[in-house]
Amino acid sequence: MPRIKDNRKEDDIKGPKANIRQGKKAVKTAAETLDPERRSSYEEIKAALKKGGTIEISGEEGNGRRYLTSLAAAALQRKIEVVDIERVSSTFLIDSDEREDYISTLIFNGKILETIPYIYCIKDVTEYEEEFHDLLLRLREDIDTICIGTERNISEGIIDGPVFRINVPEIDSKAQVELWMEAAKQNGL
Repeated sequence: MPRIKDNRKEDDIKGPKANIRQGKKAVKTAAETLDPERRSSYEEIKAALKKGGTIEISGEEGNGRRYLTSLAAAALQRKIEVVDIERVSSTFLIDSDEREDYISTLIFNGKILETIPYIYCIKDVTEYEEEFHDLLLRLREDIDTICIGTERNISEGIIDGPVFRINVPEIDSKAQVELWMEAAKQNGL
């Protein structure tokens, strides 16, 4: 049977590279550079990740949801694996075997490597609602912690079961650039 190519980009598995090189000190230092609102969101996300379950992290695009989640996961010696819901949809992965292999890899990484799936949802998940439900159910069977990053709260009425909701506050453009610069620095860019 031919091996199916893994379509994930190299940067789909996130986590501050500085953490790998320098340990928890780098994560602590990065967390200390956050403004008070981001620091509060970081602490909320870290506590939720520690507890486990399904966590929805919502907020405006570019406000640091994924970076804060990555930083919080690194503080717990874990990494996030970014999953763009469009990439799991039938329009992107037309071959069902390819889709199945991708989901199996996510489950393997979550169970064995203890990565935390971070499902990135576009503004309107209803276009991919069936794929979203299927992915979430499959991941929940085997993985203790799953994050969903959205621009607005989508979980009510779409996600079954308990969901821990965290809203990352809006950020002004100056603070946004500072946050992105710190994220780039932590990822060796």
